[in-house]
Amino acid sequence: THTMKLQITGRLTADKGLRMLRDLQIAKTSLAFDKISIDGLTLGPGQIPFEESDGILRLIRSSIPANNGTLNTGGHIDFNAAVPAFIISQPLALVDNVQLNAALSGSLLNFLPLTWGESNGAAQISGGINLQLQNADLPVNYDQLKKTGTLVGTVSATHITSNSPLFSLIGNSMGPLLGGQGAAGMVL
Repeated sequence: THTMKLQITGRLTADKGLRMLRDLQIAKTSLAFDKISIDGLTLGPGQIPFEESDGILRLIRSSIPANNGTLNTGGHIDFNAAVPAFIISQPLALVDNVQLNAALSGSLLNFLPLTWGESNGAAQISGGINLQLQNADLPVNYDQLKKTGTLVGTVSATHITSNSPLFSLIGNSMGPLLGGQGAAGMVL
């Protein structure tokens, strides 16, 4: 167990919602944890350092172990904006070689076609996934996020193996280009 001092000064403003936090000053501190596990993703041990001044909560860059890869923090929340938003204004390798597994593909990553199994189930999948963000502007209000949220980046995967029908279709289509291997012998 780690205990860190939290020094907050200032007052809450009369604004509604998160804008009321814009006059607070938070000295540099961290949220620390030994382990967080959720739906096939295991994080830790790690720390998320942050500070707030002038209405901007900054996540200080740090790396957190995640499924034999890393999850990297950064960005800021601007409480001065009419609708506070989480902003990443410079490139950030948010996810770096995080290893995939069936639980992760059936939960947090179930929007990716390579994770779709037969009969709407999750495919067995392994390999690594990366998410490189160029920038992000994500309002913390859900309705506003749907209207104006932006996220620019690249998702890439390495050494993927899967029993997904889509993976088989891609592999069989590329088989002739790969010397006749087909999906059975293909690793992306």
